[in-house]
Order: sequence, then C-alpha cells, then structure tokens
Amino acid sequence: MLNLGCLFSLYCTDAALGHIFLSLCRNWQSQELAARMIVPNADSSCRSADLVETVPPFAKWLAYRNPKWLSFLNERHLLGALSSFDAVYSFPHVSFSTLRRVQKRGRPVIVERINCFAGKARQILEPEYRQLGTAPQQPFHTWDVEPERRQIETADFHFSPSPEVEASLLEIGVPANKIISTSYGWSPARFPGISAPREPGAHPTVLFVGYLCVRKGVHLLLRAWERAGIRGRLLLCGGIEPALAPLVAKARERPGVDYRAHTPETGQIFREADIFAFPSLEEGGPLVTYEAMAHGLAVIASPMGAGAILRNEVDGLVIAAHETDAWVEALRRLAGSAEVRERFGAAARVRAAEFTWAKVARRRADAMLTKLGRTPGAQL
Repeated sequence: MLNLGCLFSLYCTDAALGHIFLSLCRNWQSQELAARMIVPNADSSCRSADLVETVPPFAKWLAYRNPKWLSFLNERHLLGALSSFDAVYSFPHVSFSTLRRVQKRGRPVIVERINCFAGKARQILEPEYRQLGTAPQQPFHTWDVEPERRQIETADFHFSPSPEVEASLLEIGVPANKIISTSYGWSPARFPGISAPREPGAHPTVLFVGYLCVRKGVHLLLRAWERAGIRGRLLLCGGIEPALAPLVAKARERPGVDYRAHTPETGQIFREADIFAFPSLEEGGPLVTYEAMAHGLAVIASPMGAGAILRNEVDGLVIAAHETDAWVEALRRLAGSAEVRERFGAAARVRAAEFTWAKVARRRADAMLTKLGRTPGAQL
C-alpha cells in the first residue's frame, strides 16, 4: 500500500479548490492507496477519520489573520508525521523549504498545478488589463513568478489538469517525464436532477457560469454576443470583478442579457441553458465545463476553457478567446440550429460520463503509482 500525505493549506470546504482536493483524496482510498488529508480546518460536513485539522481552536484568531501561519501549522504537522507517509501530494501552496525537507527524508512530492505557471498567466493577463485601462485586479498571490518557478523546478512530479497547463510547464523547461497529464472531473452526487428534461424555450439561452472577470474572458463574450445579434438570452451567473462592473452593467441595459449572483444551485442554472460559453484566457481545468457537458449542453470554449475534456466539432467548438469573428459565427451557428446543439450536447453527456471524479481518481492513481515505481491495481 502507498501511504500518501495530502496537503491542502486553505480552509477546506466541498467547493472550488476544496472540492477538487476532497474529491480526489476520498476516491483514492483503497487497498493499494491510503490518502491522509492534512488541512488547517474543514467545514463540519467534510470531516472524516482520514482528515486531520491542524489549527487548534485557540489559535484560529491568529492563524487566519496571516496565511503564512496556516501554512506553517499545516506543514509542521506534515513533517511531524512524515515517517508514516511514502510520498506527499500537495496543492501548490507548499513552501519551498518544506518541499526540500520532505525530499531530503526520501519522500517524493507530487504537486497539483491548479493553473498555468504564474509567468504565463502574467504574460496573458497584464496586456489584457492594460487594454482595458486598469491594473490587474485578480488576487494572484503568485504574481511574483520566481518563488513558484523554484518550487516547480524542485518538485518530483506535477499533476497537470489540462494541455494548456502542461504547455506552460514545458515552456519553462520542466521535463516531460515530471508531468503527469490528467484532468479534473465532476460529481454526479452534486446534481441529483441532472437527467431531468429541459424545457426548450422559444429562443436559446447561452450561459456563462463563474467569476465575471478579465481572466475568464467575460468582456470578450459580451463583445461577441453584441455583434452576433442573436434572438435569445445571454445568462451570466457569478460574482463580478470590479474592473468589469461598468461593462457588465452596460450590457445588462440591453434586452436579452440577464445576470444572477453566484448560487450553489448550479444544476438549475445548467438546466435553463441550451449553450455553455466559456472564453477563458487563463485556466487550470474549469469544473464548470465538465459540469455543463454532463448536463448535455453544447459548449463553445477557448482552449483554456476546454480543459482536458472538450473536443472541437465533437462535443462543441474550441475557439481562441480573441477570435471574435469566429465566436460570433459559433454563437450564430449553435443558436440557429437545434439539431447541432442536440448532437453536440448528446456527445458531451457521453464524454462527461468518463470524467466523474471516481474515474478521474482511478486514472490519476494508476499514473501516480507508475511514476513512483509501484504496480497499479485494478480497483480503487
């Protein structure tokens, strides 16, 4: 059995990054792999015998004022328990000093690369913000790229959740044999009504779900939507980045553009839609793309937004985020043909069935065990 210490340095809930971490670690538990989760604290619904909370109640008031304290307490616990682990799996917040101390004690480290290398993100997004006349507003803690570069160069292996993330690692010289090509997934349990039939509207609804920000290309979608002139509805769902608030407010003044604040009931939002549009400029592997496809939606996405799942002209359309003319044509094509939407949507649903977290975790476990010189088993 491989005993795996799994490090997550943020408050752990079953949402966003916490959902990825929990979904993988829970599905790794088997006769051949034991995943011990180490987190600062967790929502009560996430607690289990396999999860350790490292911030004691009396220290919360201090630790949560300074993220470095969270990492310190988490990593101190990992190092104290290291003798019981054969390897360490970590989200990218692990400090360089802890990474080296783990390796010096003979334990390999596999890091989850949740986004492209920060230097790549900076290269993509800084010009975008300049064109919009504002400074970068996303809270990228990795804007200083050198510490991340040093961590990337030192880690033994990296889980890359999409081809775009892998390309950003190769671009800075990470050897291909240190990259484990994989994907993210989706959880059927989160969408109990996923098979419920959708009521087709008189005109199609195009959906965007996520933070309405420059990074996810919302300004580009609004531009293409306006030019497309479709008889239909554009539904935007999520919080709004201040840099884009005026642009979103102006778009909402036009007929056919609706907005809803983020809601945990995304299943209902997906069931209202006919097309999912996601022109992201920089991503790791957007869960919303997996979830939209699981709901049988035809998808239009950028290469970043496609993750490791969307196939051009099979499940939907993959179009570079800045190719406005192509986006206009794609929106018109799908809005104008129920047959094309249904064909893409049916293929998307079948494709998504291979990307449940249980199946993704199995493939990841096999790849990880192989990299670590172990023989993968048949079942998790």
